Amino acid sequence: MSTGWRYLALLLVGAVIGAGAAWAWQGKTIDVFTAQRDAERGTVADLRSINQQCGVAVDLSKTAVAELVRLDAERSAVARAAVEAAKGRAAVAEGRARDLLRRSPSDPANTCASITDLRQDYMKGRAGTK
Repeated sequence: MSTGWRYLALLLVGAVIGAGAAWAWQGKTIDVFTAQRDAERGTVADLRSINQQCGVAVDLSKTAVAELVRLDAERSAVARAAVEAAKGRAAVAEGRARDLLRRSPSDPANTCASITDLRQDYMKGRAGTK
């Protein structure tokens, strides 16, 4: 075999060995990248699941807040009505107090009759017949 063929054969053997080494190194690199990609896909899947759970929690929170706002409005209306009713009752009580203050003091001899009149007026007022 001539020297030219030897060099050509060595060159071909070197090229085949180099290509095999490059292929093996590239295969290892691809395996590493594939493992990283798979891990990232798992992380993305976990994050999507967590994001979906957060969305559900946000929706529940919005529903709860809306219910609380509704209950607050309802209770405020009831409280306003109670205050108005109390104002009416207070006005009636103040009127009675003014009437009592305008009455002349009872004569000590008529104290029982005066108390009976006051009691009867009170009972009429309680019965709503006054």
